[in-house]
Amino acid sequence: MNKQTHLTFDNEKYATTHTSSGLELLHINCEDKHSCAIAITFGCGHFDDPSDCHGLAHLLEHCLFMGNTLLPEPNQVVSTIEQLGGQINAMTAGETMTFLCRYPLDQQSQVLTYLAALVTSPLLLESSIAQEVETIEAEFVFKRKDDLRRLYQVHKETCNPEHPFSQFSVGNKEIFNRHSTCALQSKLRAFHRREFVAQHCKIALISSLPHSQALDALMSSFSALPQAPKRICKQYPELYLPKHKQLLIEVQSMSEARRLIATFTLGRMTPKDIETLSFISHLLGDEGPGSVLSILKENNWIVSLSAGGGIEGSNFKDFNINMQLTPAAEGHIFDIIHCILAYIEKIRASETLTWRIDEKVQLNTLFKQQHRIVPDPELASHFSEGLLQYDLAEMLELQTNQVKFNSHDVKALLAHFCTANLRIKSIAKTIDTDTVAQWYDTPFRQQPFSDVQVAAWSSSTNSHVDLAALQLPAPNPYISKRQERRKSLPRTPLPERFWHSANAEIWRATDLHHETTKADAYLSLDCPFNTTGPRVHMAKKLWLACLNDRLQQGYYAAEVAGLNYRIYGHQGGLSIHTSGFGFKQKHLLLDLMHEVFTQTDFAEHYSRLQSLQINSLKNHLLNKPVNRLFTRLGVIIQRYSYAPQTLLEHAQTLSFDEVMSTRKKLLESQFIQAFLHGEWRSNDAETIIESIQCQQPSGQKVEPINRDVLTLPANTTYFQHVDSVHSDAAALIFLQAPSTSELDTALTIVLEQLLATPFFEQLRTKKQLGYVVGSGYVTHNAHPGMAFYIQSPTHSANELINEMTSFLMGQLEHIDYYEKFWPQIQANIIRQLMAPDVNSGARAQRLWISIGLGDFSFDRNQRIATAVHNLSFEQLVSHATKLLERNSFGELVLYSFGNLDSSRDFAARSNTFHINDLSDFKSTMPYA
Repeated sequence: MNKQTHLTFDNEKYATTHTSSGLELLHINCEDKHSCAIAITFGCGHFDDPSDCHGLAHLLEHCLFMGNTLLPEPNQVVSTIEQLGGQINAMTAGETMTFLCRYPLDQQSQVLTYLAALVTSPLLLESSIAQEVETIEAEFVFKRKDDLRRLYQVHKETCNPEHPFSQFSVGNKEIFNRHSTCALQSKLRAFHRREFVAQHCKIALISSLPHSQALDALMSSFSALPQAPKRICKQYPELYLPKHKQLLIEVQSMSEARRLIATFTLGRMTPKDIETLSFISHLLGDEGPGSVLSILKENNWIVSLSAGGGIEGSNFKDFNINMQLTPAAEGHIFDIIHCILAYIEKIRASETLTWRIDEKVQLNTLFKQQHRIVPDPELASHFSEGLLQYDLAEMLELQTNQVKFNSHDVKALLAHFCTANLRIKSIAKTIDTDTVAQWYDTPFRQQPFSDVQVAAWSSSTNSHVDLAALQLPAPNPYISKRQERRKSLPRTPLPERFWHSANAEIWRATDLHHETTKADAYLSLDCPFNTTGPRVHMAKKLWLACLNDRLQQGYYAAEVAGLNYRIYGHQGGLSIHTSGFGFKQKHLLLDLMHEVFTQTDFAEHYSRLQSLQINSLKNHLLNKPVNRLFTRLGVIIQRYSYAPQTLLEHAQTLSFDEVMSTRKKLLESQFIQAFLHGEWRSNDAETIIESIQCQQPSGQKVEPINRDVLTLPANTTYFQHVDSVHSDAAALIFLQAPSTSELDTALTIVLEQLLATPFFEQLRTKKQLGYVVGSGYVTHNAHPGMAFYIQSPTHSANELINEMTSFLMGQLEHIDYYEKFWPQIQANIIRQLMAPDVNSGARAQRLWISIGLGDFSFDRNQRIATAVHNLSFEQLVSHATKLLERNSFGELVLYSFGNLDSSRDFAARSNTFHINDLSDFKSTMPYA
């Protein structure tokens, strides 16, 4: 018999079932009537890999998508679920393997059937296994220059080798080829038979269905999961032996960034530990006066600090304090650690933790009141994976911040934050090393702390850093126990312009469907001087870097209290965006406006911030080639966008005086456009109007700056090579639609979705051209287009471009094939376009973009959906034919050679143009 239990917790949103076979099912109720999300987690991962075949779990995850008894073709389960309007993904961790899916509610029966077949009846054919070995090899090669993956391998080689975390988790051809394909097949089948059983499986579903209906559907679909004999619970040794602690591990990076990670090694976490640790993170991550960050920034040693991340498992938890360093920090690693340890001691000795805990609980309560469950696969996986460690009651306490803790709990946990449990990683490009980590060839060295150093850390003073200046955060001024009662603005579901002057305008809209206490404000300054060239653009970037650095300490309390802000540059000038709770947000927005127009005290830190900007631009050259191609695409298509190499040249020569002179000229003349969305009050709006009026310069009228988009003419293909230090080759084909009309937009969206799955199937799965293969619908200022891209360690740019072109031509020539899929694809696209905004912030962003585009009907998605609905398949065929004949879409091809062949046979086609000088090219092309 199945035993079903309903938990009356948090408005009865959660219900669970345990079947007689041991399968645990959880349903979480949400308000979304259109979509569902599911996560299926098995309690196995790369910790379960056999000693002679590391990476087997990862290989199994791949092979499960390569056919099952219901959908036998490779990746057929993916394409079938996508045709139904869903998306599916999977991930393998140390102790879990999770399959995630988001899908339309009206397709639930079919999707659950396909997901059940995926996990219960894989074919695991030898041909598919061989194919996925190649795919994993491509993934491995692709990640060999990823600094995070390289650092991860060092971590594995500096812990207890008896703990399965130390195993190579990805796998590659070298390991898999030690076994015949037949032997691999046997291992995979044995792994699947052993681990994919009901007792090891947790499934979480988020939907608007009644609990009983949702749980019955899950039980019916996954009843095929077999029951296995009860096994002994997995036991792992300690992750770190004493010799693996009290270590300085120095790692040579590939990028220019300098990082320092202080890790405190902890054991298994209880729910109370997790909540307590969150409070400790809150204190250590503080950015206000007297914080670790503020003191070390005063010494010009660090740029940023975050506290609380780190690997975790059933019997271990790393607590990381992750810092980005400046060059001036060289030689001061132990001084920085001393500052952290002194701050921890200050927390430990504090007699004022109770009100701080109460304040944190109050913050949690504020956020909990705004929490809205949506069909998010990540949220579903949070529950399905968590249920392998905790029971549902504990999971719900964590989810709703109802785990109680006190100052004694804080101090008990802080007892583990000591030098005996400390590991330090120092990461920089210039480090001398004596060891090379396996697989990723990461140079590193390790040395234990000296007794002298450990003794020095116990001192209350340090000759290089003022430890006496450390202090715990003051009460947060942005936290209100109750919302202010003020007169609301009139209810306006769609934006309306309620105030304007010669050089400014303010729009407003309320949100009738989402959180009533949330608000967003967007304020954009379009500055004519911003359009005068890349040097001004770079000077603006440096000014905004100085400004944000200055604001970081003063406004951190606002961010902690749920009032978020961004100040960022764009093609027209700069913008301020604030979001969060409506009460108190007015003060934040006004203060930020004041800072933009008055703050100039940046000279002291200019050199440090200029150096960081230079390093950031240099590091851009290390980005994976596909990312660099997309960056170049934006630079080419957008008039006022510039290549990182160009900006780097200016960044190296800009003086502080020139930056401040540029700031002055930018602010001398501007058009201000603002949008208030959500919970704003009448007096808020009046005060903001007064502030804008005070900033308006006298003189001539200023117009908004057009976000001009380069128009690629039809029947011509433009090529450009993009430099890259990466060894992989890469290519990107961008096809720009003939116009911005709803019809052309609809046709472009449909065509990209038709081609996306077969493009991946043909060029990655079958031809194995590379690990990074994909396509996407791309817009620049609402001008639609589509991009197809590949990055490859084995095939030249010439081969990639020819293969992509051949694929596109072949598909377009046989577009009739897709007629049988057309109704479903049409329905899916309409569903996506008409999907409601997931929250108030998403709605605000969508409406703000419409204001910027001058789309004052605010229903572009509706109009595009109508165009898709009205499309006939014959129109799509005609559209594809025009693209095939090259007389509709404009075409731009970007590529990087990497270390592979640099031939360019692709450029021999007719009507081609190679872009040599980007500036000259942009100056001669038409814009719209």
